[in-house]
Amino acid sequence: MMLESQDKNKTRLKSILCLLVQCTRVAESEVDEILHQHSEYAASMIDKKQDRFVNFVPVKSRVDILRHKTMAGKDMYSKLWNVVRMLLVLSHGQAR
Repeated sequence: MMLESQDKNKTRLKSILCLLVQCTRVAESEVDEILHQHSEYAASMIDKKQDRFVNFVPVKSRVDILRHKTMAGKDMYSKLWNVVRMLLVLSHGQAR
């Protein structure tokens, strides 16, 4: 189940990255590195911080805070964090 979910997430990320490349928000040359960072991040979170995600309750917590705590400021996820930050800004911009 977990592996299937990871594959779906990777497929979704590839689609998002394709759109961001088309919109010139992400350089095509960075896509492979972003995908690699995502794989590393997912593996790290499964090994070390799985409880944060399993116990995440959207009505009590904010996904942007969760992602910031686990991803921001870490060089190994810097390009991935830039993409996540763009998507969070987009989602907040759509809130009413």
